Amino acid sequence: MPYFLHSFGNEDAVFIFNRSPINNGTFEIDLQVMPFIPTQYSWTTLHGQSIALDEVTKYWPKNVNLKSKNILTTPQDTYESYVAKSVKALESGHLKKIVAARKVSINAVDPEAKVFQALCRQYPNANVFAWWNGDSCWMGASPELLLETIKNSNGEVMYSADALAGTQVASSNRNLSRSWTAKEVEEHQLVTDGIVQDLTTYGATQIAQSPLSDKIAGHLFHRFQSISFQTNKPEGILDCLHPTAALCGLPRKDARQWIIAHEGQARDFYGGYFALRHNKAYYAWVNLRSAEFFDNCTVLHVGSGLTKDSSPREEWLETKEKTQTMLKVLHS
Repeated sequence: MPYFLHSFGNEDAVFIFNRSPINNGTFEIDLQVMPFIPTQYSWTTLHGQSIALDEVTKYWPKNVNLKSKNILTTPQDTYESYVAKSVKALESGHLKKIVAARKVSINAVDPEAKVFQALCRQYPNANVFAWWNGDSCWMGASPELLLETIKNSNGEVMYSADALAGTQVASSNRNLSRSWTAKEVEEHQLVTDGIVQDLTTYGATQIAQSPLSDKIAGHLFHRFQSISFQTNKPEGILDCLHPTAALCGLPRKDARQWIIAHEGQARDFYGGYFALRHNKAYYAWVNLRSAEFFDNCTVLHVGSGLTKDSSPREEWLETKEKTQTMLKVLHS
């Protein structure tokens, strides 16, 4: 099955990747897809080419048989209870942050090319992707890069990771609607500190944080910084960073164990990542603001970052806002 990507900043261009070359204008690239719980997933060599957004329909898979799966929406009281239990754990002091995720199951929607095209047009500041894994189709518009190869002002090859956390609804004129709360400021700082600590432990050098800014993703704003660094071991950076504090919590290992023990629903590929590699150049983004398409239902995955100051009702409302990324397109 092909893989489609409309990467941030590429305007009308869409990349399509196949196991076999479609024509002589393709290039080779490696793909790795990782679930939230890391496993030994190998890299797959694919053949890619750039096409126009309007051409997506021409290459879109036809008559794909998706499996059925019985997945229920996480009830509000169940989610708020999970958040409250997590906050109590955070108040004990060892855990600093936990990301609580839930699912929203809606009537089946056909993962057609027009859904992908609508996501691309609606969210130009996101990495819009479509991927079939045999049982289902994943589609989403992710605002968060896990790893990117960049060049500094001297032309030196370096690497960059996003620190993205804190959420608020944009105002009608697409500005911040309010000041960031102390909880949101702390949440983002925990993510930034977590990434810097992981890179330092890994042995990365020249670690530098960009000025703090506000990044818009659809109708939502997030606190944002990019963290640049140097390493002579790029092949291990994805393992070092995944899953970041933005999708898991801190300390990462303990937060992940808490999620496995208490969340009640497997995340599968939500909170995982997609990575492209060509030689030592990487481009990887986190699987979030996404939906999984089955034959009998479509399942939206959303999460919220918790600190000791979190309110169960506020976190529920935040996840409701995050579902709008996909719902606005699926219901249009």
